[in-house]
Amino acid sequence: MDSMGNFAPGKEYLLANPSESVRFQVVDDKGCKASHIGKVLHLKKPSWEELQARVSKPLLYPVIIVRPLEPSNKLTEEYCNDESPLPYMNRTIMLRVFCYLSVKEKFIVMQVCKTWARWAIYPSLWKTVQINHKKINPMHLMGIVRRQPDTLDLSWAKIRHGQLLWLLKRLPQLRKLHLQGQSWEVVEALNSTYCPFLDVLDISHCGNLTSITLSRLLSVPVSIHSFYADLATRLCSLKELRLAGTLIGDDGLYCVTRSLPSLTCLDLSSCQNLTDFSVAILSHPETPLSYNLSSLDIRDCNKLTFAALTYFQFFPSMKKLAIYPCLQIPLRLIRNWGRRNGYAVTDDNILEKNNASTK
Repeated sequence: MDSMGNFAPGKEYLLANPSESVRFQVVDDKGCKASHIGKVLHLKKPSWEELQARVSKPLLYPVIIVRPLEPSNKLTEEYCNDESPLPYMNRTIMLRVFCYLSVKEKFIVMQVCKTWARWAIYPSLWKTVQINHKKINPMHLMGIVRRQPDTLDLSWAKIRHGQLLWLLKRLPQLRKLHLQGQSWEVVEALNSTYCPFLDVLDISHCGNLTSITLSRLLSVPVSIHSFYADLATRLCSLKELRLAGTLIGDDGLYCVTRSLPSLTCLDLSSCQNLTDFSVAILSHPETPLSYNLSSLDIRDCNKLTFAALTYFQFFPSMKKLAIYPCLQIPLRLIRNWGRRNGYAVTDDNILEKNNASTK
């Protein structure tokens, strides 16, 4: 049979049918099409299961390879058109112009021509990618990988565990990740050998995030490769961690102090399971976190009492401390304690220590 669906004359064909096999010979010099033979020549396209049954090795579905934009030192001459006399065709000039465009305007620019469409996805224009309150589809995933952002915000987006794991494998330069409102099944993807070394992680209001699940998240990932072994969690370089509105308790905070020594900013607001013992764990002199922590938010932690204020004086690098509102600590006591320890009270009742007060 040729590309036009015709049967060559003088040759014999065997048609396999689920019910019967019919052997026939084409005698017409002009050939004949399969549709002209009628019911006997009806060709059925085999299903995936039938193809799998005919071969010994398992078949694999086709994989779509998504690659990021090529580095600037490997760009083609057409892409690196920096010497064009026309300003609107000069890449250096147009990239500076595209920096002032909003996300919606960049998508409009991509529809002008192919050259502008390539320039509009240049990674320097997409330092931050934000997709909130939307269902993540394959087109979103491919667009994120091609732009290679430094900051990715997927707060309250509908994303699955496999989709986030697929992204983490292809974003090695990612430094800030926001996953507010995600479930524990999605956040668990961070405990893998493909997770990049993040600086900022926001998993506030994460469902089912307790002390047990947090310890699993900060544990050493297990690799399927025998030659690869991590000695610490992939999140060990975190400098800012936000756990607001979660169910962590004293045990979870102890795991934070043990696994994240470089942490400088910690948000524990609205964590109702934290007690005075949690603050004592943070301020223990044997933990490096007590010397590095410069910002702490414990607002709406209603189990804390006035005794917790005595531990805050053991943070030598503390610059910003947010305590009010707290059910068992009156605002008047917070202000008096702050003034005695060199803090200034802002309009939002946040204690801040400037450089002049620390001298």
